[in-house]
Amino acid sequence: RYNLFDLADSLVMQDFASVSRKIKELTYFQNPLPIIAGLQTVFRTYLQIKELQDQNVTSAEIAKLTGKNAWKISQDLNKLKRLSVNFLIRVNDMLNQIEEEIKTGYSFDGAYQMRFRILSLSCSA
Repeated sequence: RYNLFDLADSLVMQDFASVSRKIKELTYFQNPLPIIAGLQTVFRTYLQIKELQDQNVTSAEIAKLTGKNAWKISQDLNKLKRLSVNFLIRVNDMLNQIEEEIKTGYSFDGAYQMRFRILSLSCSA
């Protein structure tokens, strides 16, 4: 019902209740590690785009630098308008932390750990 990009969009919109519900549904039959890996890729790209935007690089130049479609870059820039680089860094760091906790066995329930860590972002958003 949900896909990774829908989950990423909810996180960008800081709709943490929706993010929690989507993680629960996505991880019901799937290991959370591939979901985390996908989110890491999406948010690294968002962070790169946002940092370039903050340096007043045009969307056409961002598309060339990232190798992405110009239309997709303009859509991403529109999504990221109200977000700070700091928030994107926090999300990226949090995803890395979740991955490490799952892989090292610190967390026995990866889906619960994802939901807990992502909801903790709402306290500092």
